[in-house]
Amino acid sequence: MVCLKCKTAIEEGAKVCPYCKKKFAADRQFINIALLGMMALLTSATLLHLTRTADEATLGRSSSVLPRPAVEVVPAPPSVPAPPEPMMMPATPTPPPHNIDTGRRDDEVWALTENLAVTMHDYYERNSRSRVILSKNGYMYNFPARSYYTPRSFTRIESMNQEYADEQALLLFMRPSSLAVFLPDAGLDGNELTLFCGYETRAGITIAGREGRLGIISRENFQTLLAEYSDERGGVRRHRRDSPEFTEIVRAAGRFKNNFERTPEDFDVRYLASDSKYAFVVLSERHSPAVLEMFVLLSGPDGWRVDFSGFENMFMYQKKVNARYPDFNIGMLPPFNLYYAAQTIRSDVTPLIEAMRVQGVITEEDGDAVFATGTEKFCYMEFENGRKLLAVFTGHETGWMVYTAEDSWHAEVIMATYETDPPTFILKQ
Repeated sequence: MVCLKCKTAIEEGAKVCPYCKKKFAADRQFINIALLGMMALLTSATLLHLTRTADEATLGRSSSVLPRPAVEVVPAPPSVPAPPEPMMMPATPTPPPHNIDTGRRDDEVWALTENLAVTMHDYYERNSRSRVILSKNGYMYNFPARSYYTPRSFTRIESMNQEYADEQALLLFMRPSSLAVFLPDAGLDGNELTLFCGYETRAGITIAGREGRLGIISRENFQTLLAEYSDERGGVRRHRRDSPEFTEIVRAAGRFKNNFERTPEDFDVRYLASDSKYAFVVLSERHSPAVLEMFVLLSGPDGWRVDFSGFENMFMYQKKVNARYPDFNIGMLPPFNLYYAAQTIRSDVTPLIEAMRVQGVITEEDGDAVFATGTEKFCYMEFENGRKLLAVFTGHETGWMVYTAEDSWHAEVIMATYETDPPTFILKQ
């Protein structure tokens, strides 16, 4: 084998390099990429390049590069229990609390709501191009932080009266047409999500917008208004590939794409989640793992149907989904953004696979790779015999670590031990 530090050939199985004294971990082997690439080295190549696929060329992506030539093998994977079917997603936070204010005069209440309404708009104008600000349950929601906004979120905005920082105001993000039903004389119109501030008093909920006070809504009508935006439909579920609902949702996406019946076997499903009303799917055609598509489906009397598609390359696509479906549970959105994924995904990891074959990490019994894709740090592979491998690039000295994964859920857990937000779009459900 070859010492990665001094690039000198040494005896197979050696624990210490006799030339540079580098120590090798006793439970690790090295895949000798240097020997496999001898011809490439003779032509002065120093990196293994992944070829550009036709799909990537069509999309204008840069040619892929396998990070550094060193590849290192395979500790046993941690034991991870399979998640239940269906797997329930973590609960999302509840809206901020608010109390009925019985002590303020009416003019003080209006001063508070009008000031915060202006402040909310100023904050949105300053941050909306760089931050995903959404409507959740009718309230203003910070998607990256997974939390609702409160007045204290705006203390750096010049227009804010700092005395209101700890007030339990209602920071609403709704369509004006929804409010117009209960405030018919306020001149509200339009379906674009807009910011309003509310405050609960004995008389009801005072509502103000950027242009000033709009009126008061009774508590009963306000609850009716909030119900229009409620995303609480029994929780979000992630489905395993062999579940009936998984099959039904993927079939519906296939019919939409091609206008004829398709089966889950025709696709590599990268993400699928649903509640009782909506489903969100990310998939690619079989053998085209770098071209991912997103779909929102609606459940109806005749089953699932695609209602929104073609938004996978949009920056901040979450806003597009939220604007179209304000009651969509945004906890259903995948933990990745394909706008960035398109710049990092690698669909040809052949050099890595061939190196692993030579060293016996992949055997003849495994057969060909039926799915393989990755990034510069992670590569996920599935083989004809059902074996699944996750390779993780851990650095110049240590190279690639290769884990045997029970399934994509297990691979996701392993990836999370390396990064807080790993690129799980490389996995196949």
